[in-house]
Amino acid sequence: MISTRSLHLLPDIDALRRTCQSIAALDAVLQPEWEFRYYTYQQSWGEGEQLASMRDGGGDEWFLLFWPGGSVLKGFVHDAAMAKPVNDGLPPWPGVVDSVPAAHATRLRNPAFALDRATFCIWRDGSDDQWRRGPIQFPSGKDPDGSEHLLGVLDGDPVSYSRWAEQYYEIEIPFIEVRRLYMHRPMTEEIAQALNPKTDWGSLIQDLDKIGYPIAERTR
Repeated sequence: MISTRSLHLLPDIDALRRTCQSIAALDAVLQPEWEFRYYTYQQSWGEGEQLASMRDGGGDEWFLLFWPGGSVLKGFVHDAAMAKPVNDGLPPWPGVVDSVPAAHATRLRNPAFALDRATFCIWRDGSDDQWRRGPIQFPSGKDPDGSEHLLGVLDGDPVSYSRWAEQYYEIEIPFIEVRRLYMHRPMTEEIAQALNPKTDWGSLIQDLDKIGYPIAERTR
């Protein structure tokens, strides 16, 4: 499983960006109300920046920022062992955010990212061949920073999202359609209806434009 202690399993920046757009597009179909979605993506977050995010509504979250020079992800799991300093009103666990390179840390200082709420943080430069984290002395336990709990869906495997979505939304979804979206096949009204018969196609198109996910009508 992907975690801050097994970052070699995390896809490279371009592949990760595509996966984030795919799961955001899937969530846009399955949950029409933006504020209740688990996974979101904004292709125009800032000048040259794109933002993927995850929020579970219970305090656990991650923010993943992409820009031409690289990418950085900051996450927080409220009941992880390494959340204790934050929960006690102190700075994050040593090494989590205080070792982030300046080029990445500057972008994370946007108040929207709540940098003081972090149990894990990873980054990668555009020319780098691996994801990195700070020098951390981890406490005992299988998943002390909660990263394994939150990052598994980013492995690029459509099975991961399908399993999560069927449990979270308590529905059965056609895997073939999930796989098509992971391949970045243009969204059609037929695909959307297969995933969610109650889809409002007009509203979904607007959401997909914000995500930057391809739409069939725009490719003709």
